[in-house]
Amino acid sequence: MSESNSYYVPHASSWPFLATVSVVVLFIGAANYMNGYASGSTVMLMGLAFLLIVSYGWFSAVIQESEAGIYNAQVDISFRWGMVWFIFSEVMFGLLHPH
Repeated sequence: MSESNSYYVPHASSWPFLATVSVVVLFIGAANYMNGYASGSTVMLMGLAFLLIVSYGWFSAVIQESEAGIYNAQVDISFRWGMVWFIFSEVMFGLLHPH
């Protein structure tokens, strides 16, 4: 199989792990805040800030990979169809539960 027809396998990344840790910290902080603990709001805001930083870093890495030409046409189409299906599912949920 030639290089242009091979399937793209992403390199190992720490972004998913960091995002998971930040969401866990965010939820722990939110639970503590809702239960009246004084440190809850601080932990929740730290988790939110870390999640925003991780999101920025992750999207920056994906954009840099795309601009560097690492992705082939198949990966580009996969990203586009993934976004189309995500938007479609959100519209369908909105139609099923119009609150």
